[in-house]
Amino acid sequence: MNNLSNRTKGILFLVFSAFGFAVMSAFVKLAGDLPSFQKTFFRNLVSCIIALFFIVKNKESFFGKRENQKMLILRSALGTIGIVLNFYSIDKLVLSDANMLNKLSPFFVIIFSALFLSEKINFKQFLAIIVAFIGTLFIIKPSFNLDMIPAIMGVLGAVFAAGAYTCLRFLGGKENHYTIVFYFSLFSLIVIFPFMMSVYVPMNSEQLFYLLMAGVFASIG
Repeated sequence: MNNLSNRTKGILFLVFSAFGFAVMSAFVKLAGDLPSFQKTFFRNLVSCIIALFFIVKNKESFFGKRENQKMLILRSALGTIGIVLNFYSIDKLVLSDANMLNKLSPFFVIIFSALFLSEKINFKQFLAIIVAFIGTLFIIKPSFNLDMIPAIMGVLGAVFAAGAYTCLRFLGGKENHYTIVFYFSLFSLIVIFPFMMSVYVPMNSEQLFYLLMAGVFASIG
């Protein structure tokens, strides 16, 4: 790995990340008809424990620097909403369609980075955004009825995820990545817990296993 260029390493990490999130989505789907809040809670519980382990092992900060608190909270809030919406779309749509809608987030990151981080959009990126949104129309197939709601939630999930990723670009180099993951996971657990308890559905051991595995592969992603 040390002999690889940074570009090659980046591509490999992107492949591993995409694989992790794809497998996570499959486990979320396999968990069956459980509330999105419940699925999100157990997914992030695993991520929180894994991040906590590495923070303790590497003696990193639990909650980050004081000057970054607003951005850490914003990243955590956007990420939490994005996951809940994504899990809702996974439950209601064909898995491949839900994943394709979620993969719109990088294109929204380009837009948000231009708007909020003053990054320039080049011609190739502009074309990619246009193609992505045309592809979205083929998946959603606008019919302006209730059948569109899961697809719209999927797109909104990508928007909120992109907002979270844009915050990560701002935080890059300012906070340890384990600190960011732990902060986000703990924040989401605290916020989601009352909502989860209000709609909690008893799970069997198989469903619990699927949700825990979703958390493991989300951490890989």
